[in-house]
Amino acid sequence: MEPLKLKAVGSVGRDDRTQLFWLPLLGFNTHNKTMFGISFYNSLLPNKPLEFTFSPMYAPETKSLTGFANIFYTRLPQQSPVKYWRVGVQAQSFAYGTYSEGNLGISPSYTKDITYYKVKPFVEVALKNKNARSKVSRTFLLEYYYMRSGDVNLAPADSGKYRTYPLNYFDEQQVIALSYRHRNARAIRPFGYQVRIEQGKEYVLSHLKADYFINYNKKRGLKLHAYVGGYLQNDTFTAFAGNEAKQGLFRQLDFSGLSRYDYLMDDLYIGRNEWDGLWRNQVSDRTAGFRTATPVGRNDKWVAAIGATSDIPFVALPFLKIFANVGMYPQSTTTSSGEETTENKSIYEAGVSVSLFKEHLQIHVPLIYSQSIQDVYNANDYSFMERITFTLNLRRLDPLHYVRYGLKL
Repeated sequence: MEPLKLKAVGSVGRDDRTQLFWLPLLGFNTHNKTMFGISFYNSLLPNKPLEFTFSPMYAPETKSLTGFANIFYTRLPQQSPVKYWRVGVQAQSFAYGTYSEGNLGISPSYTKDITYYKVKPFVEVALKNKNARSKVSRTFLLEYYYMRSGDVNLAPADSGKYRTYPLNYFDEQQVIALSYRHRNARAIRPFGYQVRIEQGKEYVLSHLKADYFINYNKKRGLKLHAYVGGYLQNDTFTAFAGNEAKQGLFRQLDFSGLSRYDYLMDDLYIGRNEWDGLWRNQVSDRTAGFRTATPVGRNDKWVAAIGATSDIPFVALPFLKIFANVGMYPQSTTTSSGEETTENKSIYEAGVSVSLFKEHLQIHVPLIYSQSIQDVYNANDYSFMERITFTLNLRRLDPLHYVRYGLKL
């Protein structure tokens, strides 16, 4: 067997040699601070039967180890209705919030960033089309999440002291999820949808997402999207024990994909669980796709939304888009007699977005929004600039992806 050869990024891969490539990494988040690392991987070309990436990182300011890794095996069976099947494991670890304790009425005497550790085995199966030229893809994905939080070295809780945790703090959680994705990537009016159901301790949650693109020309057009998410069961809770405000699993659906509701750590955020400043305003398309960074409408029952994002016809500014979203959610209130009633409420927004680097970075400027959102802005005294949000698709900015395919602006 030929000895393993270590090659820097840019080297040409060869199937007749055992090679290991490396790539320098630079990262940042508000908890770990600046991170430096190296990504090791075994292939520059996709679709090798066995692929892996191992990317350890170190944050000198916080003296913390972070990083991510994945390994998966792919087979393309012949004479089968299956196009390919893939099994693998993904893992990652970063800090996600801050624990603090101290005497009531004064600043914390002890603080510590809490790290999560996540391991996710998965099985993916793609079905083969009868017509080899078809643009349709049909994929089943089964995932198992195992996650735990690092030890925060708790001191004994004395009377007159307090403890605070991140809103989505957890000791340990295990979740299984099954999803089906259907996409027709035809040149004219492509569309797709995804159905997902997940089950964890004391809850079952279902999602349905769909999108449809109406072409103005070859590259520009109107994208319509819809989302419905609802709990079939939800017995999770937030527990308060004496003077120790320890948060339980914070499982609520929201419209904007804010970091504190990403309890499975599926998205990457620069400022996870931030409440103030620029990084508070990172939003995600994980759920309903709203662009205002607002908690309005969050609940533990269901949310539904439809929306549109459009290029501006007859304007030679392909990076400028307009958006509009409308949603509904249940709001429960308790009457003076103690009776609980539920009423369906609506929420809406509209504005303009600047889309850069093939939508890897989007800056959103909400201009019109419902009164409930306006009330939140007024209560927090947010200026116009503080209402601007952004979407940063860090997973699509994987440096290895651009070694293989190049960055298209």
